[in-house]
Amino acid sequence: MRYVQSHSFRLLCFLVLFASLASATDNSFATYESSILWGEAMDVSVSGNYTFYVKAYGLEVVDISDPLNRNIVARLLLDRGCNSIGISGTHAYISFREGGFYSVDISDPHLPLIKSTFEAENYSINITVKDDVAFLGRDLFLFDPPQQFRDVALVDISNPASPELISTISTIGRPHSVTLLDNYLFIVEKNYGLQIFDISDQTAPSLVGYFAGDYDGINPNGLNYYGVAIKGEVAYIPWLNTAWPITSGLHVLDIIDPANPELINNYEFHHIDNIALDGDVLYLADNWNLYAIDVSSPIYPPTIDHIETQAWIKTIDLSGQYLATTSVGNVIFDISVPSELEMVSSEPYSARVNEVFVSGDYAYIAHHSSGFTVVDISNPQSPIPLSNRPLNGLTFSIQVIENIAYINAHYALEIYDVSDPSNPAFLGKFSNPELPSNGGDFTIQGEMAYYSIGDKKYILDLSNLNHPTVSGIYTPEYIGDIESGHQIRNVNINGNYAYISYNRPDVVHIVDISDPVSPIVVSSYEISRPYITAFHDNYAFISSQSSVRGTDILDVSDPANPILVGHLDTYFRHEPSFSGDFMFIPNELLGFSIYNIADISDPYFVGQIDTQGRTYSVKPVGDNLFIADRDAFLVMSMNLPTYQSGDANNDGDVNVGDPVYIINTVFKGGPPPQPIEAGDSNCDGDVNIGDVVYLVNHIFKGGDAPCYN
Repeated sequence: MRYVQSHSFRLLCFLVLFASLASATDNSFATYESSILWGEAMDVSVSGNYTFYVKAYGLEVVDISDPLNRNIVARLLLDRGCNSIGISGTHAYISFREGGFYSVDISDPHLPLIKSTFEAENYSINITVKDDVAFLGRDLFLFDPPQQFRDVALVDISNPASPELISTISTIGRPHSVTLLDNYLFIVEKNYGLQIFDISDQTAPSLVGYFAGDYDGINPNGLNYYGVAIKGEVAYIPWLNTAWPITSGLHVLDIIDPANPELINNYEFHHIDNIALDGDVLYLADNWNLYAIDVSSPIYPPTIDHIETQAWIKTIDLSGQYLATTSVGNVIFDISVPSELEMVSSEPYSARVNEVFVSGDYAYIAHHSSGFTVVDISNPQSPIPLSNRPLNGLTFSIQVIENIAYINAHYALEIYDVSDPSNPAFLGKFSNPELPSNGGDFTIQGEMAYYSIGDKKYILDLSNLNHPTVSGIYTPEYIGDIESGHQIRNVNINGNYAYISYNRPDVVHIVDISDPVSPIVVSSYEISRPYITAFHDNYAFISSQSSVRGTDILDVSDPANPILVGHLDTYFRHEPSFSGDFMFIPNELLGFSIYNIADISDPYFVGQIDTQGRTYSVKPVGDNLFIADRDAFLVMSMNLPTYQSGDANNDGDVNVGDPVYIINTVFKGGPPPQPIEAGDSNCDGDVNIGDVVYLVNHIFKGGDAPCYN
């Protein structure tokens, strides 16, 4: 008992001691500074002269008082993946996928402010707002045990700072869309038709009627309802029947008696999945078209105009004379004369961000489907898009060398002069139907370009940038026991040597390309499922897609004799980048990871930075990181650690001396680790006995390495 009391006293002293030792620390090694090019919009709402776009990174507000000169006036960064927006008065309500919504004050559209966050269970898919009530459509599937939850939550937003749940309505199918008429709530559902609820008592909604289409009450019918618009006693519902042969159209329902809606007409349209009503005009959008329908006579509504759009329309909303769409181009239409629909503007910078290349004061952004954008980054806290050049097809990657941009595009290598960043000038291109439609792999080296295609490599002569030509096609000689089946996975160039990765067999050939037309294999390195090779100083980092292999680090100062000198437990499929002692690896959904490679034989993990999109490339320049994150171009500042996590005694290694050092500090009043974070090996915010246990487990039992927050 005496020992227990003594031990407890020591533990108490320890806790008091380290309450003073452990300081609150920002261990965010990369801090968000700014972002632009926020990608494709999920939803849009129009209010007055402003469009409010929900994008992957949050809310973007655009002044469309002059739609030909649309002006982004505000961006509000949100920390959830958002998907829908509704506006009531001076507030916008933005649903996020995890199951709730933000209440945002937009009384000043130039300064949107988060007022509150409403947390809810299930997966939010849409939000509709009417007066003081938000209707939140939700859908959640649990795998173990299998359970499906689908409902519409009614939330009181009379006080935007404190939303309160009123009630929920369980639905049979996924609630695609909600519309309110007087005291009736109309919910259209995937596979299960239309349900009508009386919500005169919002605390106890009651089902009063439904229109099932072909639904037999037991089995889903394949009939998807995508939205509903109501004019007087008539409801208009676009539908798609996924059963073969696929058919689609517009149902017109008589809802004079909500308990017994009746089908009064049906019109065939091609996949109408967006609908909006403005007086006597109904606007329908299919994949590539916008229709204006006169519904002043609801039974036989004629089409009064039709216009083809530039991109697949996802959602639409209207106010006054403008109708806005979300799509690759976020198009705005003038609907002041419904019989003369006119497209008045399209956002040029909204496509996916595939890659970023930094040169001097400029970042060059390769988009997925809208070419490339040049951005002034002289002030990283306020990047400015200067120009955008659409390309024919998709754009995968970009390199800029001495003011010449080389773009890896759809079946082509396109070349631009970017000496005037505000006006890139086309020089020439090499196109060939054999070039990979998905971008393949290309590298520029001097006046040569190298394209890998299956089991061969094109060598392009770029001495005349206006007319690139093929100077050779190289099919590497196979080395191994298997007579066939070899295939190039990637070709990466370092100086006068090409590193060719094969997925059959598992080998990397190092090839002397000093004479590009007559390459010579000088050595090979066997590694399971090699994917891509990156270079830093005299080292090659060969990434393996094998779940147990990771990345081998080779000294290639003599390419004919590569020597294994180090290893990383992780692999990469997008090219990493380097800055000083640090390596940055893009990990798509996981953001990007940071490694310290000061000791190339023993690199260690520093931290993982989670971004909101899919990180495809990270380029460190000075104190900043420039990131292609699919949905945005991000700028982050670096705050990299000068210590190794777990190295409590600061001897440059994590070993048994470190838990001994922490024990001495905790129980004997010895000096604390310098910095204190070096001793916090388990990242719980304190240095305590838990860090000793964590280190012992790592050193002697192969447990997880010391972590950084």
